[in-house]
Amino acid sequence: MKAILLLLAAGLAVGQTLTTVTETVVGPDGQPASGQAAIHLTGACQSASDYVGPKTVTALFTAGAFSVGLVPNAGGCTNTSYAVRWQVAGGQIWTENWVVPPSATPVSVDTVRLPVLTGPNWTRGSFSLNITMPLTSDDGLFQYVDAFPYNIASVSCSTDVGSVTINFDVRSAAAPNTAGTNVLATALVCGATGTANSALSPVVSVPGGAPVNLQVLAVSGSPDVVRIFVQKSAQ
Repeated sequence: MKAILLLLAAGLAVGQTLTTVTETVVGPDGQPASGQAAIHLTGACQSASDYVGPKTVTALFTAGAFSVGLVPNAGGCTNTSYAVRWQVAGGQIWTENWVVPPSATPVSVDTVRLPVLTGPNWTRGSFSLNITMPLTSDDGLFQYVDAFPYNIASVSCSTDVGSVTINFDVRSAAAPNTAGTNVLATALVCGATGTANSALSPVVSVPGGAPVNLQVLAVSGSPDVVRIFVQKSAQ
């Protein structure tokens, strides 16, 4: 039976090698600060033999000393990131996103922090959907919406066991429950051996605000999870 990890601090996650993120946090006056960081994985994922649940971890820091142990994003949790919400006592709240590498030694916040992009360039990146216990009845239940227009460059996926056949379709913002234009010319079969991938040439254009709907067309072998990764590019 797979262990269910809830992103516990280092030393508490049995069987997992965590990466420690450390930093000294100070206020504008240069003095050590106290506060907290709420850290949330963007999606459930498989890491080694463990299933990592997207629980929010609250890391408290006092007198500037911040430290937290996290399951690395690289490896089994590829295509996820950590959404981090900071608050210093007596100060404002700010947010950032992290991708944590495997490391036997502590890494700094600056090492894991993703750059902030604004405007249309924000759409250069990816989105992922991790569906647990997928069924054909999930067809049409999961959608992704970006406020900016973008292109879909590729779709890749995998399962833990068995297979799941998927596609996406681009729908109208005014009619999110009405089937739209398919993204893939041929449906993609996601399996447990390697990662299935479909690169799109030409890319598929998606208008800003248009829902991209997940189609679950067939399921075989009772998979516990299907992991779907969509690579985007800016128009």
